[in-house]
Amino acid sequence: MKTATTLLLACILSTLFATTAFADGHKADKQERHAKMVDRVVKKLDLDDGRAFEVRTILNETQSARKALNEKRGEEAKALREATTEKLAAVLTPEELKKFKKISKKAHKKMKRKMNKEHKNKKEKKAKKNKHSTSEAEAAE
Repeated sequence: MKTATTLLLACILSTLFATTAFADGHKADKQERHAKMVDRVVKKLDLDDGRAFEVRTILNETQSARKALNEKRGEEAKALREATTEKLAAVLTPEELKKFKKISKKAHKKMKRKMNKEHKNKKEKKAKKNKHSTSEAEAAE
């Protein structure tokens, strides 16, 4: 029973760890993507400089607010992990708690590798699509 409970908690914690790790690893990419998205929106709306500035300001403020929410969630996730560890410490022996932490850490690393692999595959797929689109456009000329 303890083993099943431990494994279940390891899965839950690994999901929480992976979410925060993935967000930390891609901050620069997110900022760059956001800036490009804002540029595309402004261009598609065909706004004059004044209104374009206002739209950029609003979208950047929204992005900052979204970032703050994500940081808050990260802090809440950390607090949850710590509370879970404290509760487990009351139930498990020191050896079992150590084993749980090891299992959880291993699951976290596995999830992080999987998410990085999925992100890499997504980027490669997008690059192929863009390359294909560019080739078609050049052929049409």
